[in-house]
Amino acid sequence: MKAVNVSLVVILVASVLAACGTTNSKGARSGKPNTQPPAITLQIVSPAKQNSYWRDAVQYPYAVHEAKAKDALDREWKLAYIDEYAGPGDREDAPVVVLLHCRCGNLGYFNTLIQQLVQDYRVVAFDLPNYGKSIPGNLDLPVTRSLDTSRDLVYQVLKNELNISHASLVGHSLGGQWALGFALKYPMFVDALILESSYGLEEYQVKPFRFDNRQIDLFNAGYPPEISLPEETWRLNPLYVKEYSLTQGELRDRLLFTDEQRDDLLPRWNRRAKSAAGEPPSVTSLFRMSESDARFFVASRAQAAEGNQREFDQLVRACVWDLYASAAELRADDEQSLPARLGQVRARTFLAFGKHDSYLPNDFMTGESLTVDKLAGAAMTRIRVGGAEVTAKIYDAAAHTPHLDVPVQFGTDVLNFLKRETVVDAFR
Repeated sequence: MKAVNVSLVVILVASVLAACGTTNSKGARSGKPNTQPPAITLQIVSPAKQNSYWRDAVQYPYAVHEAKAKDALDREWKLAYIDEYAGPGDREDAPVVVLLHCRCGNLGYFNTLIQQLVQDYRVVAFDLPNYGKSIPGNLDLPVTRSLDTSRDLVYQVLKNELNISHASLVGHSLGGQWALGFALKYPMFVDALILESSYGLEEYQVKPFRFDNRQIDLFNAGYPPEISLPEETWRLNPLYVKEYSLTQGELRDRLLFTDEQRDDLLPRWNRRAKSAAGEPPSVTSLFRMSESDARFFVASRAQAAEGNQREFDQLVRACVWDLYASAAELRADDEQSLPARLGQVRARTFLAFGKHDSYLPNDFMTGESLTVDKLAGAAMTRIRVGGAEVTAKIYDAAAHTPHLDVPVQFGTDVLNFLKRETVVDAFR
């Protein structure tokens, strides 16, 4: 077990939680959420006294609900979610927006966006299986589930628990790929699709992409959802070893910094394309700005190593596994891959990217040298084949997370798109 020097965990101020009102079992609530992003305070908590880091130490400024759903193998999962509405009339009559977070993420970093939407929309945000507050209740279930399994679980909760028959989806990064696959699987459910710095738009070349040095090939489109990996397999996976061994300082440097810092920790996916285009490489990380929700994301992830070790291990494994689960849906030789089916998208679609994204395009996996604008243009062309309306925008001041780097501008654009108003500076 690695040593940790700092024992701070993220706690959102109790008074903010009290302002959220009360809830009933189906997510109805009294009162209205606070209209400003929550203050964040750091408090020393003894890990030895914590039963659950994610349930007890990390707090969102909203009431968190938990619903049960079963997968195709009859395994019962527990999904944590929030359900917020502060507009006029009954929540059951309000249009719905569902938020899907990135790989290794949690719904907490959507706080500012939630506040921007909640006066006009009923906002439902999930901690997806094996992440955030959906970790504690699923410790005995495998992280080696497909993205489609998690889509089915969320669909069950939306339909059966919340009685929602249709909604717009906002997905960030892997959450964008997740939302894209959901829209293809449940086309009648999705009103509009907002893909922020989304994976799922590029085809990956088939490579000998192995899970460990015994050459277990998991980079395929048909691995069974019940696949079980022995402990030694995880310990031999270099991605798992690297992710597990990162210190809190290294993790913060990798996620939250700007130019000139810790270039050795940055992804290098798009450097070849940038060089070919005569542009300097993107040397920003996940976030370009040190905004409050970004600090929450980094702190909650960094401090997880000090909490419940089973929870931390599951988080790390999920972060690694979902690289493979994502790639399995993007194979260039698969006629049913997500990129191959972009022309089947029926929902109105908004593609949002940051100009300084270090993660996209992923030329390491595609074998191509694309810039962000060319990636957006290619995706738009494929989506239009099926007749869907599509708009795209690249944010000059953003990296991989526009909703945190340019929150006011991004939130305004999301609202305008949902209301069928003009998205300023978008290209069509």
